[in-house]
Amino acid sequence: QGQDGFYLKGNKQFNYGAFSDITTQSGSINTSGSFKYNTTDHSDGIVVVNDDGGFPTRLQATYAGVYNLQFSAQIQQGAGSADVAIWFKKNGTNIPNSATVVTVPSNQKLVAAWNFVDTLNAGDYLEIVRQSTSGNTTFPYIAASGNIPAVPSMIVTLTQVS
Repeated sequence: QGQDGFYLKGNKQFNYGAFSDITTQSGSINTSGSFKYNTTDHSDGIVVVNDDGGFPTRLQATYAGVYNLQFSAQIQQGAGSADVAIWFKKNGTNIPNSATVVTVPSNQKLVAAWNFVDTLNAGDYLEIVRQSTSGNTTFPYIAASGNIPAVPSMIVTLTQVS
Protein backbone atom coordinates (compact mmCIF):
# COMPACT_ATOMS: atom_id res chain seq x y z
CA GLN A 1 0.00 0.00 0.00
CA GLY A 2 2.98 2.29 -0.20
CA GLN A 3 3.21 2.63 3.59
CA ASP A 4 5.49 1.07 6.17
CA GLY A 5 4.21 -1.94 8.06
CA PHE A 6 2.15 -5.04 7.44
CA TYR A 7 -1.48 -4.56 6.38
CA LEU A 8 -4.39 -6.99 6.52
CA LYS A 9 -7.71 -6.04 4.91
CA GLY A 10 -6.50 -2.43 4.79
CA ASN A 11 -5.61 -2.27 8.47
CA LYS A 12 -2.04 -1.87 9.70
CA GLN A 13 -1.05 -4.74 12.00
CA PHE A 14 1.22 -5.03 15.04
CA ASN A 15 0.26 -1.69 16.60
CA TYR A 16 1.33 -1.04 20.17
CA GLY A 17 1.65 1.59 22.84
CA ALA A 18 3.36 1.63 26.23
CA PHE A 19 2.59 4.55 28.53
CA SER A 20 3.07 5.50 32.17
CA ASP A 21 2.45 8.32 34.60
CA ILE A 22 5.10 9.84 36.85
CA THR A 23 2.79 11.77 39.16
CA THR A 24 0.81 10.68 42.20
CA GLN A 25 -2.84 10.34 41.23
CA SER A 26 -5.78 10.59 43.60
CA GLY A 27 -9.49 11.22 43.59
CA SER A 28 -12.48 11.98 45.75
CA ILE A 29 -14.30 9.41 47.85
CA ASN A 30 -16.87 7.37 45.85
CA THR A 31 -16.17 9.39 42.69
CA SER A 32 -14.86 7.69 39.57
CA GLY A 33 -11.95 9.04 37.58
CA SER A 34 -9.82 7.80 34.70
CA PHE A 35 -6.12 7.12 35.08
CA LYS A 36 -3.80 9.60 33.38
CA TYR A 37 -0.65 8.99 31.35
CA ASN A 38 2.01 11.68 30.98
CA THR A 39 4.82 9.59 29.51
CA THR A 40 4.98 7.74 26.19
CA ASP A 41 7.50 4.93 26.45
CA HIS A 42 6.83 3.33 23.03
CA SER A 43 4.12 3.96 20.47
CA ASP A 44 3.20 2.93 16.93
CA GLY A 45 -0.48 3.13 15.98
CA ILE A 46 -1.65 3.87 19.54
CA VAL A 47 -1.79 7.38 21.00
CA VAL A 48 -2.87 8.99 24.25
CA VAL A 49 -5.48 11.71 23.74
CA ASN A 50 -7.09 14.10 26.18
CA ASP A 51 -10.57 13.60 27.61
CA ASP A 52 -13.22 16.33 27.61
CA GLY A 53 -11.58 17.84 30.71
CA GLY A 54 -8.21 18.13 28.97
CA PHE A 55 -6.55 15.22 30.80
CA PRO A 56 -4.49 12.54 28.94
CA THR A 57 -6.65 9.50 29.76
CA ARG A 58 -7.69 7.97 26.44
CA LEU A 59 -5.73 5.21 24.72
CA GLN A 60 -6.76 5.57 21.08
CA ALA A 61 -6.24 3.05 18.28
CA THR A 62 -5.32 4.46 14.90
CA TYR A 63 -6.19 1.16 13.17
CA ALA A 64 -8.95 -1.42 13.64
CA GLY A 65 -8.13 -4.73 15.29
CA VAL A 66 -8.29 -6.84 18.40
CA TYR A 67 -6.23 -5.33 21.22
CA ASN A 68 -4.92 -6.53 24.58
CA LEU A 69 -4.89 -3.86 27.29
CA GLN A 70 -2.58 -4.60 30.26
CA PHE A 71 -1.82 -2.41 33.23
CA SER A 72 -0.36 -2.19 36.69
CA ALA A 73 -1.47 0.48 39.13
CA GLN A 74 0.29 1.30 42.39
CA ILE A 75 -2.27 1.71 45.17
CA GLN A 76 -1.52 3.18 48.59
CA GLN A 77 -4.07 3.42 51.35
CA GLY A 78 -3.76 5.87 54.23
CA ALA A 79 -5.81 5.62 57.40
CA GLY A 80 -8.76 3.22 57.22
CA SER A 81 -9.22 0.42 54.70
CA ALA A 82 -10.79 0.94 51.27
CA ASP A 83 -12.42 -0.98 48.48
CA VAL A 84 -10.95 0.20 45.19
CA ALA A 85 -12.85 -0.65 42.01
CA ILE A 86 -11.07 -0.56 38.65
CA TRP A 87 -12.83 -1.05 35.32
CA PHE A 88 -12.67 -0.23 31.62
CA LYS A 89 -14.52 2.19 29.37
CA LYS A 90 -14.73 2.14 25.59
CA ASN A 91 -15.52 5.42 23.85
CA GLY A 92 -16.71 6.89 27.16
CA THR A 93 -19.08 4.03 28.07
CA ASN A 94 -18.50 1.48 30.82
CA ILE A 95 -17.69 -1.97 29.43
CA PRO A 96 -20.08 -4.49 31.03
CA ASN A 97 -18.54 -7.06 33.38
CA SER A 98 -15.12 -5.37 33.35
CA ALA A 99 -14.80 -4.22 36.98
CA THR A 100 -12.71 -5.75 39.74
CA VAL A 101 -12.65 -4.63 43.38
CA VAL A 102 -9.60 -4.94 45.62
CA THR A 103 -9.60 -4.24 49.35
CA VAL A 104 -6.61 -2.26 50.55
CA PRO A 105 -5.99 -2.41 54.33
CA SER A 106 -5.18 0.71 56.35
CA ASN A 107 -1.67 2.07 55.75
CA GLN A 108 -0.84 -0.57 53.13
CA LYS A 109 0.26 -0.70 49.47
CA LEU A 110 -0.60 -3.12 46.71
CA VAL A 111 -0.46 -3.41 42.95
CA ALA A 112 -3.53 -4.02 40.82
CA ALA A 113 -2.60 -5.65 37.51
CA TRP A 114 -4.69 -7.42 34.91
CA ASN A 115 -5.56 -7.38 31.24
CA PHE A 116 -8.56 -7.04 28.98
CA VAL A 117 -9.09 -7.91 25.30
CA ASP A 118 -11.47 -5.94 23.06
CA THR A 119 -12.10 -5.21 19.39
CA LEU A 120 -11.49 -1.60 18.38
CA ASN A 121 -12.32 0.32 15.24
CA ALA A 122 -10.00 3.04 13.98
CA GLY A 123 -10.46 6.02 16.34
CA ASP A 124 -11.95 4.01 19.23
CA TYR A 125 -10.41 4.61 22.64
CA LEU A 126 -10.17 2.83 25.97
CA GLU A 127 -9.91 4.29 29.47
CA ILE A 128 -9.05 2.63 32.77
CA VAL A 129 -11.25 3.99 35.54
CA ARG A 130 -10.97 3.82 39.33
CA GLN A 131 -13.10 4.62 42.35
CA SER A 132 -12.36 4.24 46.06
CA THR A 133 -14.57 4.08 49.12
CA SER A 134 -11.97 6.22 50.92
CA GLY A 135 -10.63 9.72 50.43
CA ASN A 136 -7.26 8.42 51.70
CA THR A 137 -6.46 6.32 48.62
CA THR A 138 -3.68 7.43 46.28
CA PHE A 139 -1.89 5.97 43.29
CA PRO A 140 1.66 7.09 44.10
CA TYR A 141 4.66 7.81 41.94
CA ILE A 142 7.80 6.71 43.78
CA ALA A 143 11.08 8.35 42.75
CA ALA A 144 14.17 6.27 41.92
CA SER A 145 16.28 5.41 44.94
CA GLY A 146 19.77 3.92 44.84
CA ASN A 147 19.82 1.22 42.20
CA ILE A 148 15.99 0.89 42.13
CA PRO A 149 14.33 2.70 39.22
CA ALA A 150 11.32 4.95 39.67
CA VAL A 151 7.88 3.40 40.15
CA PRO A 152 5.20 5.05 37.97
CA SER A 153 1.74 5.41 39.49
CA MET A 154 0.37 3.67 36.39
CA ILE A 155 1.92 1.56 33.63
CA VAL A 156 -0.21 0.51 30.66
CA THR A 157 0.33 -1.25 27.37
CA LEU A 158 -2.11 -1.65 24.49
CA THR A 159 -0.98 -4.17 21.90
CA GLN A 160 -2.74 -5.46 18.82
CA VAL A 161 -3.21 -9.24 18.86
CA SER A 162 -5.07 -9.62 15.54
